Amino acid sequence: MNFARIALAAAFLAASAAVPARAQRLIAWPIGMPRPIFFPPRPMPMPPIPRPDMVPLPLKEQKVEGSVKMQVAQLWIETVFRNDSSRRLEGEILMPIPGDAVIDKMEMKVGDKLMKAELLDAAAARTTYENIVRQMRDPALLELQGERLVRARVFPIEPNSSVTLRFNYTQILPKAGALYSLKLPLARIDGSGGNRSVKVGFESQAPMRLLYSPTHSVDIDRQGDKKATVGYKTGGPESELVVLYSLDEGKMSSSILTHREAGEDGFFMLSLSPSVKTDAKSQPKDIVFVVDRSGSMEDDGKMEQARKALKSTLNRLTAEDRFGIVDFATGVESMSESLLAADEAGKNRGRRYADKIEASGGTNIKEALDTALDLLGKGGAAAGRMPMLVFLTDGLPTVGETNTDELLRAVHGRNKAVKARFFCLGAGKDVNSLFIDKLAEGQRGSRDYVLPGEDIEVKVGQMVDRIAKPAITDVSFEWNGVEAAQVYPKGVTDIYFGDPVLLVGRYPKEGKGSLVLTGKNAAGNVRQEFPLALPKEHAEDDYLPRLWAHRKVAHLLDEIRLTGSKNPEIVDEVIKLAKRYGIVTPYTSLLIAEDSDMAQLRDQGRVMFERMGADAGALPAPEAGPQGGGGRFAVSAIRGQAFSRNLMAMKSAAAAPAPAEAMGSFAPGAAAGAADASGYYGFEISAGGGGGEAKLKKLASEMRSVGSKTFYKRGSAWVDGAYELAGKPSASSIVFLSDAYFELMRRHPETRSWLSLGRSVTFMLAGKAYRIVEK
Repeated sequence: MNFARIALAAAFLAASAAVPARAQRLIAWPIGMPRPIFFPPRPMPMPPIPRPDMVPLPLKEQKVEGSVKMQVAQLWIETVFRNDSSRRLEGEILMPIPGDAVIDKMEMKVGDKLMKAELLDAAAARTTYENIVRQMRDPALLELQGERLVRARVFPIEPNSSVTLRFNYTQILPKAGALYSLKLPLARIDGSGGNRSVKVGFESQAPMRLLYSPTHSVDIDRQGDKKATVGYKTGGPESELVVLYSLDEGKMSSSILTHREAGEDGFFMLSLSPSVKTDAKSQPKDIVFVVDRSGSMEDDGKMEQARKALKSTLNRLTAEDRFGIVDFATGVESMSESLLAADEAGKNRGRRYADKIEASGGTNIKEALDTALDLLGKGGAAAGRMPMLVFLTDGLPTVGETNTDELLRAVHGRNKAVKARFFCLGAGKDVNSLFIDKLAEGQRGSRDYVLPGEDIEVKVGQMVDRIAKPAITDVSFEWNGVEAAQVYPKGVTDIYFGDPVLLVGRYPKEGKGSLVLTGKNAAGNVRQEFPLALPKEHAEDDYLPRLWAHRKVAHLLDEIRLTGSKNPEIVDEVIKLAKRYGIVTPYTSLLIAEDSDMAQLRDQGRVMFERMGADAGALPAPEAGPQGGGGRFAVSAIRGQAFSRNLMAMKSAAAAPAPAEAMGSFAPGAAAGAADASGYYGFEISAGGGGGEAKLKKLASEMRSVGSKTFYKRGSAWVDGAYELAGKPSASSIVFLSDAYFELMRRHPETRSWLSLGRSVTFMLAGKAYRIVEK
């Protein structure tokens, strides 16, 4: 369902073919001019009737506000069109309404005048849509079908005035397992200066576990565990904004969403949500903070921020935890010879030590990590205690072992006995992100980056908050009775309170079974079993294929980057997924070409990786002495960090549309940061460099993601990427606006959004190819 698309159109607009209309636009004509109609041939020609000057009225503003309490949503939507012409106009508004919504209030305002609107049921709405589509010959209106319809005459629309449609409705939200789903309309804002805003409050009697959008990068403001506000203001395509949420039932819960089209393997997203309540006994931790105090840390106030971050994180430790502090520059210092209890006396000692840390000297990473692992090793890794190492640095190793490959091998060997998880934070422009990524991945941890202008204290606090209270550690999964394949993200080792795990994968056949989770918590061993049902067909949640593809592409790109793999099979898989699902990758810029050479695409990606310094050994040596590199390396490092953050976002829960109507694709908005003129969030648009914004706009104009499919512009036609990947099989032709055309939509409602692209569309459906053609 997509009730975001809005149109104002004449009841009979046969002449509108001269002005391409989109379903979210208001089409009007000058007052006093007759509505355009077709006249049958006559023996004597009639005097020509003046053709109306069709004026597409732009959609300038959309506001969505509301509240969700338990399972009931109350929403208020306001949409504003603007007549910027110098003529009085008239028209007709059409707006679909969700079939299960109860309209509480509806009004339309033209200038200062309130006007009435009528609500048509689904059957009447379908007839209205088909009549208008046939008369206007505008397939963009097809996406309006499927629901009830608001219809109103608009007269007059004064010059330089607005048409505002407001309505309130109440909806009982659907529930799948423990997961509730709210779908909000987003209309495309036309031109510059338009505004769109979404603000919905959530309130529940039980604590909320999952609160997440799989379709957009939303802002979530939690006010405790029972209230939250979800907001969205940035630009993007006019797709539905989906918000998923679940409530705390006092134990680990699971929910599953699926999407499966006829003739293809299905997709699923499985949510595992631990309780948000952390009053249960948490697992004791041994944690060592390793803080870089080289001379470059003095720049931009990083050292002061690091001191504050260190002191604030000490407050998050419990009396059962133990901790140590190691700071390093050319030499290495340790606060104590053994771990200290995180009681008030120990924390005070840590705070005093943090105040004395001063920036000066080089960067001796190996000795610092050796010292930290020695501290954790002396702790004896007592039963039930989880060893952790939090590592903060802003530069390259310049003292001691400077070969990063040797350094990684040495750390891995030292950590075999300690089994510490590494949580790494790279700060500034000179960090070797490839080294940081490999260090975290190799030691079962995670990494993040503080880009210029970001606050180290906030980043460290967020990282420590997340790892402070693990619900289950040493996690493993087993699928029983069902076949799950290509499940991402890989390597889930820990689950944290209030931090759901989202597994996205594929399944080849329907069935019922379970997922068995095993691990450890403060009480001992854990084993939980969650029932699963995978349907034969399910048309809903068509964003899941693209979400899965993003996870897989991120995993493959990480494999290429971290291992330096030149395996053409891996690269080809990235290219195929990027083409089918419209994903921004290092290989994207040539994908719009119909017959792109695979070798050329591989070469483009290789050049891009090398320009970022992502391949092993590709990083040039720093030129500025012990305080880090500069010049070309600094640019390469920034791009590497942005690339890494983008991959992390793609591999995790967050995903959102790319910019500039960007193909409806899901380049994650969570990876905010160093986008420059040659790339977006670290993904360069062209190996040639430069002009990235223009190239991205070109991609946006020649590629469209609709539902689970991505279409490419081929001349005047739109072609399904899956059709080209299938080798362009012979296609069955269906005449545009014929009876067979509308029958196809009735039998396969998912095709409405595909056909709305235009009058010439080629696509795959249930393993067969179809082509829409004009007579």
